[in-house]
Amino acid sequence: MSESADASRSTLESGVIARFEALGIAPLLAEIIACPCEHHSPVSPDVEKSALICDRCATSFPVQDGVPVMLIDDATPGPKGIGIAVSEA
Repeated sequence: MSESADASRSTLESGVIARFEALGIAPLLAEIIACPCEHHSPVSPDVEKSALICDRCATSFPVQDGVPVMLIDDATPGPKGIGIAVSEA
């Protein structure tokens, strides 16, 4: 597949992909990885914390040697808990 075809298929902005790559996560994985809670919300890379953060509940998942550890037991829950939206009352 050509480079331009790869770019047109991407749903993530190049800056976001660069942050995933800074954590050692391949762009293809960045496109599909999600929070393991029942909502399967997208995650965003946090290079400073070497973690992926759920966009919905702010749960933090560590990235070790380029491998995201998406296990609930190893996660740091968001302020309202795993799977509970930060905006929910």
